[in-house]
Amino acid sequence: MATGAVVMLGALAGAPLQAVALRPPALRPLVLRASALQAAALETGTPESSGGAACPSPNPPNEMTLVAGTPQTALVETAFATGLQVALANSDGCPVTGAAGVPVTFSAPPSGASGVFSTTASDAALVGADATGAVSAPPLTANTLAGSYTVTASSRYGSVSFSLTNASAGVWCPALDRRVSTSGEPVKLVAGAGSTQSASAGARFPIRLAVTVTDAAGNPVAGVLVTFSAPRTGASGRFTVNARDPHRRARGSHLHTVKVKTDACGIAVAPAFTADEVPGGYVVTAGVGNARPAAFALVNEARGQSS
Repeated sequence: MATGAVVMLGALAGAPLQAVALRPPALRPLVLRASALQAAALETGTPESSGGAACPSPNPPNEMTLVAGTPQTALVETAFATGLQVALANSDGCPVTGAAGVPVTFSAPPSGASGVFSTTASDAALVGADATGAVSAPPLTANTLAGSYTVTASSRYGSVSFSLTNASAGVWCPALDRRVSTSGEPVKLVAGAGSTQSASAGARFPIRLAVTVTDAAGNPVAGVLVTFSAPRTGASGRFTVNARDPHRRARGSHLHTVKVKTDACGIAVAPAFTADEVPGGYVVTAGVGNARPAAFALVNEARGQSS
């Protein structure tokens, strides 16, 4: 009802009409303290329309994190494939400010198995962070000594470590067109194309059993002994190993277990494998050291049964 509106009240029992003016309640003005809101916006760094999490400004780094470059292996006197990378960050998860130029020192061991940074030709390098806090060390080349070691990145915000290994000169792998380490630790075995196949009882399996052995960095490992093992009871088969007796006469041995050394490309190929007379499925394993064995799922089919 408008301010100052007049209402005519009807008389009771013939009383004369009288006019009553209605006054609205007093309005309490809402005062927006713009300066306070602006100050809050500056403190949180959050746009008024974003509704997102608060990020302070400024937001300097308070920690250093590892980004890439560990673990990895390189042959002696060759460069590591992945650069050593760290980042200056803030534990609040927001983009940092004021990181540009903050120094980070990368340090490799001064003796023994180690590496040399390309820009300093030494075991240490000083690098400044970019505006986002990212820091990349100069390319690192393994020295002449094989072995494992740690490179440390240090700054006023903490330090992180990289686990590196210099592998021996190795042997040439034609398939990869490069040298392959002979000193890497086998950690993975991958079965080849013959991992699932069948043969008639008494017949030879068409595809030789083979595995590829690699280290933690995915590099093939040459010169390690892989043990292939078939079950000794039930459905199984035997490996045929040709040898010569003391009189130089050729003779074959039929074994449930054989050992085969990996070639220059980290591949071990087992001798021909022949199904025995017991039909059924079974598993042949290939293992080396503490690595998880590879498995071959084989089936001996009854004679006359179609494949």
